[in-house]
Amino acid sequence: MNAHPLRRSITFLIDFLVWLLLAALAVVVLDSLFPTVSHFMINAMAYTAMAILFVGYYFICEYYFQKTLGKAITGTKVTDRSGNKPSAKMVIVRSLIRLTPLDYLSYLITRVT
Repeated sequence: MNAHPLRRSITFLIDFLVWLLLAALAVVVLDSLFPTVSHFMINAMAYTAMAILFVGYYFICEYYFQKTLGKAITGTKVTDRSGNKPSAKMVIVRSLIRLTPLDYLSYLITRVT
């Protein structure tokens, strides 16, 4: 069963805030580890780290626990169509799709069953 669009939006906002905190921490760590590296290189490393953290956060949480912090707070979890724990392939595909801008439109057009 799909979660209500409002619940999905709240879940997304919570998870986005978690990711922002992780990304900010990564930028601070990178900046302190590489103080003499050019601004361009720090930005490239930071964007790479942010993408890895984004996919990694969702993959680890959803594959091992079936929920992210946002899902835990809103009482939702990830399942396959049969209601079972999703496969690693399904979770990695879901995590990678989140990197596309079109994924965010799904919060507006999700059909609630």
